[in-house]
Amino acid sequence: RALERVFHEHGWHVALAGGVLLHGESAHDLDILVYPRSSATGVGTTKLRRALRDLGWTLRARAADLVEMWAERGSFDCKHVDIWATSDGKRVDVIVPTVTL
Repeated sequence: RALERVFHEHGWHVALAGGVLLHGESAHDLDILVYPRSSATGVGTTKLRRALRDLGWTLRARAADLVEMWAERGSFDCKHVDIWATSDGKRVDVIVPTVTL
């Protein structure tokens, strides 16, 4: 709930994904999906990253760098995932769903 309050202030909603949602816990990381409250507001990843920094989180890997790394390994995966660390060092994968119509 605390995450949703911070994200909401910056124009985003947050949802759980991955191991924490599936098993109730994860020793590796926390996967969260974030999506704009409204597509009409022009919310971009700059505001999203500001919200995460407001939480005291540190960006460890940007989505573009991960996509490039995956391509070098032969993967065509191009989802938007930023890897962050919380103020106490826990890893959080922040996923921004993309849709191609």
